[in-house]
Amino acid sequence: MLFIINFRGNHTDRVITTGLFRDFWVGYIDIVNNVLLCSIDYPQFTETRTLEGQGMQMAQLYVSAHSTFHPDGNKMAVVAQNAGVISLSHIDEASITEFAQILYHPPSFRIADERNVGHGIDGNTTFTGIGSDERYIYVLYSGRSYVSHGMLRHYSEHLLVYDWEGNPVRRYILEVPMWSMSFDRETNSIYGIVYYPEGMFIRYQLSD
Repeated sequence: MLFIINFRGNHTDRVITTGLFRDFWVGYIDIVNNVLLCSIDYPQFTETRTLEGQGMQMAQLYVSAHSTFHPDGNKMAVVAQNAGVISLSHIDEASITEFAQILYHPPSFRIADERNVGHGIDGNTTFTGIGSDERYIYVLYSGRSYVSHGMLRHYSEHLLVYDWEGNPVRRYILEVPMWSMSFDRETNSIYGIVYYPEGMFIRYQLSD
């Protein structure tokens, strides 16, 4: 079962996707011929090692993720929504090769039964949006939990900037937290949905 997909530029026959995958986190799939071309392994935290071999438990923790591609189409970045993970890979017509997996903190979870896990209410929502240009990757970060913010835990006031090697470059503090984000390369701006005090669409102009 596919969950969140992203097309690699004009390659509409091939997608990067998360899903309920038993053996891998991110798949590179030829959707015309229904062929898995390549994949990225699940992040490995000490805290989640007990889940190895437990079927779909890892998939439930990591199915929510966001991805972006370098304008040249030769690199991609994937971030997890419920764990502090950034994955960077080279990508070509038939394969992806992960060259960096930055691990900040594991997902918060509880084991419900031998097949299922639940997200911990004290766990932080992490990355809620992503975009990129030739130089940088722009990531919307929440850091909120259900305990601290309830239903507003997905609203993010931090915009983190990394280069394509995975090095942190800068951080913006957004005056109005965003629910989601789209990055405009032409204007160097981000657009997003906010709640202030009601739902609206907002744009932030970023500095060079």
